[in-house]
Amino acid sequence: TPIAAVGLITLEEMFPLTLGANIGTTLTGIMGATVASSNPGEAMQVALCHLFFNLFGILLWYPVPAMRNVPLNACRFLGRMTAHPKYGQAFPLVYTATVFLIIPGICYGIAAAANCDLVISSCTSVVHMTGAAGTPGWVLLSHQPDWRWMTGHADSPWYPSLTLFRRQKAERWVALAARVAAALVQWRDVQAR
Repeated sequence: TPIAAVGLITLEEMFPLTLGANIGTTLTGIMGATVASSNPGEAMQVALCHLFFNLFGILLWYPVPAMRNVPLNACRFLGRMTAHPKYGQAFPLVYTATVFLIIPGICYGIAAAANCDLVISSCTSVVHMTGAAGTPGWVLLSHQPDWRWMTGHADSPWYPSLTLFRRQKAERWVALAARVAAALVQWRDVQAR
């Protein structure tokens, strides 16, 4: 926090204040959940998850001095990287983008894929999120895909829920799309039963 960064208090003094502030935000969330009108049960569930996440975090990290050093040392590392003459300009932006955009985006993508009946895509991050979620997916591949898709079979050892549709060497992408469309019609008919 800025107060510790300018040296008014130490990180050790700041740590319990930050933990208390986190509990304060959870209480604000609980108050907000009490007035939710559209989904009050879900709102309270999220607020209580937020509260217990913070309480368990405090119980894990604060009481034992050796454990307390883990987040304090991480904080010191982040401070050193931010003050670094070479990386200091870019590090805060990269860290913020990674922690608040990229990682949540991946988690959101996996959660979204988990709620689909079937995902059809070429080899993109969507396919990997689908496979990680264990959701059925069909992957359209070129006739020479990269190593992870191997050759000669229609399944993946990394993602058992995926089916691989491989383009033959002389086959056009339109023909592969037609094969996938025919398989989709069959899949739909099976699902309708």
